[in-house]
Amino acid sequence: MTESLRSSLKTEFSIKIIKVARAAHRSSLVRRVLGKTHARQFAFINRMYRAVYLMGQPRKATTIEAKVHGMRIRGPAWDNTILPALVAGYYEEFEVAIFRQLAAKSRGVVDVGANIGLYTCIAAAASPDSRVLAFEPVPENYHFLLDNVNTNGVSARVLAEMQAVGEREGELVLHLSNRQIGTHSASAENTEECSGTTIVPMTDLDSYLKTHDMPPVDLMKIDIEGYDGFALRGAVATLRKDRPTIFIEFNPSALSNCGFEPHELLELIAAHGYHIFIVDLLDSRLIECQFKDVIDVIEEDAASKPYLSNLLAVSRAEHLEALSPWLPFGDISDR
Repeated sequence: MTESLRSSLKTEFSIKIIKVARAAHRSSLVRRVLGKTHARQFAFINRMYRAVYLMGQPRKATTIEAKVHGMRIRGPAWDNTILPALVAGYYEEFEVAIFRQLAAKSRGVVDVGANIGLYTCIAAAASPDSRVLAFEPVPENYHFLLDNVNTNGVSARVLAEMQAVGEREGELVLHLSNRQIGTHSASAENTEECSGTTIVPMTDLDSYLKTHDMPPVDLMKIDIEGYDGFALRGAVATLRKDRPTIFIEFNPSALSNCGFEPHELLELIAAHGYHIFIVDLLDSRLIECQFKDVIDVIEEDAASKPYLSNLLAVSRAEHLEALSPWLPFGDISDR
């Protein structure tokens, strides 16, 4: 057996094990047994997961490439969550499907917390007329963001900034994870296995958009590990003027750890007359609800809570129409 074939078989076997483990964790039985505890919080399971993932990768690799969602996405080999899921082909399948549909009907897209650039690349590729503004404050992630934008041939439509986004211009202290590239946070409590801190420049969207040439914002994604509310607070003028669709992480405990009241995030969105949906990752559907009921719906089923961590706020008819495949009652734009 050639070394190339052996490596290919190891990778395929590794991916199959990761997919089986994921399916098991999503099962109703395991969710009932574990309740609010994610299986990866157990050290021995995390070590096993890491070992299986590395088994399918080249020895001493520092960078891993995954072909997913029609993109070639590279990231650091040390990451313990996003890269394995990308390699296995299931990373945020439902979220990406929704985002791609919305991006296809958007010209101005803002990606706050772009990480290594998957959503940025998808938005730029979804529409030939799009302009994507991507913010990523962590230098290592930003390096991969630029690399992936170039690799996927969308650099002409992307403006990437190595900045945090908050309610004002200034600086922000970030706590860095040595386990996951997606859990660097303004709060140490939100950061898995913190390896230190770094101070990064910060802007607010309203100020930034006033001084830069961008089309009106049609779609805004915000995923910044608990600092999401501050970013939204700094975009009130943009919400009022452009009324973009908002795809935002909503994790009440992470928001509180950053010093932001979860109810305020909901009120900021409610003030602009949006339809609001909870993104149900487990059943690949959107749950429409009133703002006052969002937290109750999320808290209702403790075992499903980890799969209800994103909100979608929509007012545009074309975006409501794009979401109709995931709504139990179809297109709600005429309601």
